Amino acid sequence: MAPNPESFLRHLQELGYHPRSDKHSNCLSECIVDDLIKYCQGIRKKAAEAQLVYELNFTLLTGTAEWNVDLVLGEPPPGLASPQPPRRILRTRPSTVQIAIELKTVMTEHSICVHLSCYLEVMRIYVPAIGLFACKGLALPAPQLI
Repeated sequence: MAPNPESFLRHLQELGYHPRSDKHSNCLSECIVDDLIKYCQGIRKKAAEAQLVYELNFTLLTGTAEWNVDLVLGEPPPGLASPQPPRRILRTRPSTVQIAIELKTVMTEHSICVHLSCYLEVMRIYVPAIGLFACKGLALPAPQLI
């Protein structure tokens, strides 16, 4: 992701952060989609041809387990028209999930970091079991933003 996504910074400045709200993760998910379209030629091409769509707060089912994911990208349902400018990708429920991204922010005390570490370990084991490629990472805000 490009450093300091301006729309996310504006969102935090205007609305602040609330630990029980998904507004900040939805905004950050939109920033990720924008960056993927901007910096990845393959994703940009597929999105422009309506071969790739995205959705926020998507529930993946595997066996009897449900997993709510912040952002998914995947193949669209049949018959979907290409996005009309200025839109570069359509937001709709994909028929097949190809990329799943779970966002976790650390805005509180150190004990939350321990829980985040446990969560990432569960993701390392669980995600490949349902046939998705997992890549975990940690993004920290620039010191001037803290």
